[in-house]
Amino acid sequence: MGLAEREYRGRGYGYSGSLHVQRRSPLAKGVKRIAIPLVIAFLAWQAYQIQHDRGLSDSLALDHYLDLSSITEPPTARSPQTAEVGSEELEKCEKLIFDLTNAERRASGLAELIYDPDLAKVAREHSLDMVENDFFSHTNLRGEDPTGRARRHGLEVVKSRAGGVYIVGIAENIGLMPKGNLIALGYAPNEPEGLATAQVQSWLNSSKHRANILNPRFEQLGVGVAYNGHYFVSTQNFQ
Repeated sequence: MGLAEREYRGRGYGYSGSLHVQRRSPLAKGVKRIAIPLVIAFLAWQAYQIQHDRGLSDSLALDHYLDLSSITEPPTARSPQTAEVGSEELEKCEKLIFDLTNAERRASGLAELIYDPDLAKVAREHSLDMVENDFFSHTNLRGEDPTGRARRHGLEVVKSRAGGVYIVGIAENIGLMPKGNLIALGYAPNEPEGLATAQVQSWLNSSKHRANILNPRFEQLGVGVAYNGHYFVSTQNFQ
C-alpha cells in the first residue's frame, strides 16, 4: 500500500459557506415588484463581500486540506483522456453518484434533485482541475470558490425557494478515492459501481457532506468525476 492509499482513504468535505438564507419581510411582500430585485441584488452583493473578505468558511478547516503534490508515487497519466478509465466510464460514475444521492433523499422522505447540466459542467471542470493541478480544495488556483466558478460559467447564483426563502450561492461536496482504497473495500479498481457506492457512502458518513445531500431546500445537482490512473476526484454541486 503506497502513501496515496494510506493517506487518502476516500476523504472529502462539504462546502456550504456561500449559502445565505433571507426571508421576505411583510413590506417586501407588499411591494414585491420593486423590492424583490433590490433584495436579490443586495444578497448577491453581500455574498460576494463575505466570500472575498472571509475566504473559506469555518466548515472548511485547513487541517482537512490535502496537498496532492506530496504523494511520493506521482501518477504517470495526467490527462483523464489517457487514463485507465475512459470518459464513458467516468460519465457512468457521475450518473451513479447522482442516482445514489437521490436514493438517499428518497429514503429520507425528500424530493429528488433534478440533474442540472450547467452545474455538472462546473463540477466536472473542478474535478479535472484538481486532478491535473494536484490540489484538493473547494477553492481553485485562481481563487474561485464554487459560487465564483458558477458565476464564471454564467449561472444564476440567487434562487428563490418556497416560503419566501432565497438561497445565494452554490454548495459543494468533493471527495478523493484512491484506486487502492476501492480494492481494500472489495471493489474492482476501475468499476464505476464500486467507486460511486464508496464515494457516496463516504460523504454520508460525514455530517457536513450528508447535510448537503439531504438539504430540503436544494433542487438541482451536478456531478463531475475525474481520474488520472491512481485516484478518482468527485465533485457535487448543489443549488
